Amino acid sequence: MGRNRDGARFLMLASTLERMPLGLRPFGPTRSGMKTLLIDAPPRRIVSSTLTLLAGGEGTALSALGYHRVDATQIDVDLPFGFVLDGEHFPPGSYHVRSGTPVSFLRA
Repeated sequence: MGRNRDGARFLMLASTLERMPLGLRPFGPTRSGMKTLLIDAPPRRIVSSTLTLLAGGEGTALSALGYHRVDATQIDVDLPFGFVLDGEHFPPGSYHVRSGTPVSFLRA
């Protein structure tokens, strides 16, 4: 919180999930709360870094290449272009992202 990461991004992922499908760990070690993965644009060594990122690998080398994992309670994002989220198109603008009320799912 209170940590600005200005600049162009290739990719931004955010989630409150504690476990990802297939054991993937793009946000690093398992923990609660909102987690983000930011990849600076243009991405550097993305092919050789992808497996390390998805496996939850950490280190200063990833950060030096422009791969950042940030925990936050809220994120403010200014987007000069529209974006697509879950198949829905959103217009350019300023967006405030925060964790909402937890959702309970029924189990069969």
